[in-house]
Amino acid sequence: GERNPAATHLHGRMRVPIHVAGGGPAGLLTALMLARNPELDVVVHERATTPDSWTSRSFTINLVDCGQAALARAGVLELVREAGMEREHLERHHADGTVDVISWPGISHTRPTIAAALRSALLSEGLARIEYGSAIEAVQPAADGVGLKCVLSDGSVVYSSHVVGCDGKWSRVRDSVAATAGWEPTLESAPSWGVLIHAEELPGWAHPRRSHSFEPDRAYAGSTLGILIPRPDNSGGALGMLALFEPVLELEPALTPPDSPMGEVCAWPHGLAAGAGAHDAYRAALHRVLTGAFPKFGAAFERAKTAYLLPQASWVELHGTPSYAALGGQVALVGDAAHSMTPSRGMGCNLALVGAAELGARVAEEIASVHRSGATSTRALCSALSTAFESYGRMHYITGAEVQRQSGMSSRSGGA
Repeated sequence: GERNPAATHLHGRMRVPIHVAGGGPAGLLTALMLARNPELDVVVHERATTPDSWTSRSFTINLVDCGQAALARAGVLELVREAGMEREHLERHHADGTVDVISWPGISHTRPTIAAALRSALLSEGLARIEYGSAIEAVQPAADGVGLKCVLSDGSVVYSSHVVGCDGKWSRVRDSVAATAGWEPTLESAPSWGVLIHAEELPGWAHPRRSHSFEPDRAYAGSTLGILIPRPDNSGGALGMLALFEPVLELEPALTPPDSPMGEVCAWPHGLAAGAGAHDAYRAALHRVLTGAFPKFGAAFERAKTAYLLPQASWVELHGTPSYAALGGQVALVGDAAHSMTPSRGMGCNLALVGAAELGARVAEEIASVHRSGATSTRALCSALSTAFESYGRMHYITGAEVQRQSGMSSRSGGA
């Protein structure tokens, strides 16, 4: 039979193996905090063959107080702050032409830029390994009852004491242990979707340290909302997010959301306003909405040559056992694997970072308690890890499920 190296770790005094599925912000922050415990041997598995980089699919993320507090807890807030762009206010542009300004502080980022900052911290400390092109496809208890067996995307097997699933909305870790955990994952959706547009230049009226929201003209009320944000990579460009709701289809049937769960990238060689291209019907409908609903917002993207068409908003809810931990505390879920949500309230990444920091802090506390007791065997450490995972799972579920519920309600009610 297969030899289980985890058994040697549990019965000896070697470092405890922990495998983290997913190399995004949640997985990297989790790995960073866990690996600072010298008793743990942490490996991150990331399905992509190379780190994320800026693409036409890159969303902006506004790190608010709770996300910043999580990064501060890990000692990396200033590093992440330096890689992003400070935001101070939100300008709200109303349909009657009036504008009001409200305080909306945060650090503007994208998923790739947050991940790059956390990856540099992790690698500079030399505490954990990141394996690209490697994903955890399934997790199950090892045949000898010691630790966990993880099946990787290349068919190989690794053994681990504990596993953290940070592998997103379609988490393989979550789905492989759901039945045993008493979870019933259900896919929920809302009649809303969106379009992400890029402009090479920020319009002259847009303040570079403000986000800008747009209320549509009366004819499009309840059909759409617009958001313009200066690109956080200091390129001088702008990102536009057009939120679309079901009533828009009565005006523009061509704006039906794409069937693909990953969305679709459209390209128009001559720009959004000029026509031609494989997606011309969609382009023309999109241009009519942009110029008809909010001309000032639409004018900023007249020359945009690509757009990322987002699928209908959806998220996975975990019913059943009210916890993000499973298998007696040997598995924990963090980020979208635990509580995927729509972008309507901008809390997805922030809450993922909160969960990663919370799990890391609870693990450190339990390991410190083991040392204080004098019971420093590897078995005692593994037991402490399970206690920390279960405590995190119960407590973070309370927050995660509620924020997920609120986000879903916003998407179903037109972003209100």
